[in-house]
Amino acid sequence: MHFRSINLAARFSAIVAIILPAAFAIYYVNTYSVDVPYYDEWLLVPMVNHWFNGTLTWQELLKHHNEHIILVHKIIFLANASLANLNFRIEYFINLAFIVGIALVIFLHYRRSISDWHDPSLILLVLFPISACLFSLRQHESLIGFGLGAFSANFFFILSMFLLPHRGVLSVLSAAGAAGLSSLCLSNGLVAWPVGLIVLWLSKRGAERAWSITLWVAFAVFFVAVYLSDFHSGLSLRSLEFTQVILRMLAAMGATVATAPEVIAADHGALQSSIDMAILSGSSLMIVSGVVLVKIIMCARLRKSAFALSLILFGWGSAAMLAIGRLDPVGQALEPRYISSTIIAVVGLTLLIAELCDSTEASAPSSPEMVPIFSGFWVRGLQSALAAIVVFANVTALVVEFRIGPQRREYLQQWATHVLDYSTASDDDLRNPHFPPSEIREWAEILERHRLSVFQERHTN
Repeated sequence: MHFRSINLAARFSAIVAIILPAAFAIYYVNTYSVDVPYYDEWLLVPMVNHWFNGTLTWQELLKHHNEHIILVHKIIFLANASLANLNFRIEYFINLAFIVGIALVIFLHYRRSISDWHDPSLILLVLFPISACLFSLRQHESLIGFGLGAFSANFFFILSMFLLPHRGVLSVLSAAGAAGLSSLCLSNGLVAWPVGLIVLWLSKRGAERAWSITLWVAFAVFFVAVYLSDFHSGLSLRSLEFTQVILRMLAAMGATVATAPEVIAADHGALQSSIDMAILSGSSLMIVSGVVLVKIIMCARLRKSAFALSLILFGWGSAAMLAIGRLDPVGQALEPRYISSTIIAVVGLTLLIAELCDSTEASAPSSPEMVPIFSGFWVRGLQSALAAIVVFANVTALVVEFRIGPQRREYLQQWATHVLDYSTASDDDLRNPHFPPSEIREWAEILERHRLSVFQERHTN
């Protein structure tokens, strides 16, 4: 009876631990977010004007936004404008709802793939780090900013990969629909199509594999054609430097476990030492992922680990698209807004190692020459080390952001005051990192005309 009470207490503590990151994220969004557009949200304001005037077209909905189709975000944006007078705080809570959806899908997979899934030690080593990643405050620019595209793309991608291995036409159709939605959330969602082919090849057999892949390719051709129909890019392949692309990709991945305050807070750019550390961390994550994948293949678990592998490929694919699509300096890849997509690779790696540990304690190497890291003992050690690094990095982010959060809120509240007084505010007051004061005034006038966002409160008062 005594041992049973201890076990129940351990499970309860573990469950509380995985809920804590979500609770902190909810508190952060509720406390420090402000109902005012600041970054790319402004670019969607003219669309709202067209919606209320009855002149909105499908072409505008499907128009590229910085090389992304963000149809899902635009539809939610219009619904918010129609039903809640464009309260941006509602959008931020929708961000959290998508993260909760991601967490639930991953938990369902974890419960199905890990034999002793309810073991408190496993919950702390697997689900706690995953929760810390998904609800990490290092992605603050997305949580209380223009992040709906990334979170929705992540959710629909993960849902697609979860549904894909199930048997039957309906599961493939549902997975393809979710992948299509992911493609219409952010360009990162296009990664779903090649990754889905890998998952289908691993999870299907015989005739089912043939017709599933045929159906998947048909959907892929359609959604890629939709994406390319209005695609214009100033990017030239000749302008790409291979070394810089690799460094940007590694830095973007390494930023997921960075602990430097200036990287977490995105404050005045990262120091060169922080950039170097991010590149080193990204390289380490790539090596560890490769080592674990080799072991998975040796244990003949690749088919069962297709879901975890798909998350790793999505995260690295997102980092690669960032590295190719941005010609900015390497340090730009550490920006918090990119974390929401790349951190999915860390989630996938955590799951992959858990599944490896679950496979008969990592079976013995096939030859005595095999390096000792392939033993079960080292895999368990790797699992503990990764969990410790991920939790420490995200606890550090939490401490940094709760210290800076009040300053962010105060700045945004001041910005909201300037937007409200756009007709009399000076150019310095309306200065924005992305848009000139003249455009801010033009868009603020639209918000005032339709009594949206900050102007709703003024009208109510």
